Amino acid sequence: MKVKDEVSKAQLRVIIRKIDNDQLYFDDVKQGIVQQELAPVKCQNLSLKSDIQKSTNNLKIEDYDLELYKIGDSLLEVADESFILEAFEKTSYFKDRKYYDVTFEIDSALYDYANFYIKSDDIEYKILGIVFIKEMNLGKCLSQKKMLTKEWMTKFGNLYFISDKKPIDTDESGKSMTYVDQFIFPDNAVARITCNDWSKEVKKEYDHKDDLRVSFESAEITKWMTNGYK
Repeated sequence: MKVKDEVSKAQLRVIIRKIDNDQLYFDDVKQGIVQQELAPVKCQNLSLKSDIQKSTNNLKIEDYDLELYKIGDSLLEVADESFILEAFEKTSYFKDRKYYDVTFEIDSALYDYANFYIKSDDIEYKILGIVFIKEMNLGKCLSQKKMLTKEWMTKFGNLYFISDKKPIDTDESGKSMTYVDQFIFPDNAVARITCNDWSKEVKKEYDHKDDLRVSFESAEITKWMTNGYK
């Protein structure tokens, strides 16, 4: 996999901070519509999280190969520093924060974009969080999510798992839905698969498309997010 040489703001969808009920939001730069990521997912699990964590205490998200990257790897392995800094100036909403994000269009059959979280002033550009994004209709997305979850059950099967669907709060009609499968590590790092299904009205008004989001968050970046991106 490689990072493409050219990135334009109109092509990019990047995470923004919007602190409201501990939810994580996304902003579509091209269309200007806010999209909610379900975090934390509120649903039931047959086993208590504390019981599962007792048997998985040694598992770390940094120990896994995750799609095309690995938490803890350097972004310099796939992109020059000058290109990272250029993407930072174009796409980051966290320029004055402890951590920042950069988004690239990627040369991949699996995803359209990759969004990375890095600690400010880290000269090694260590990857602390990754969000892969692929625009696709809901039916295809749910099928892909089901396939990925099955694969992840083999990879993360001993971890605490939760699954849910709920209306996307930013659509007041309640017709837009988000579907989430999520694995939680003992240190609260997260592996998450999300399908977002926008209503016909939202799609028509904003020319918005449904999408698949595959997210991996280290415990460090998860803590920062839940503490308000400070």
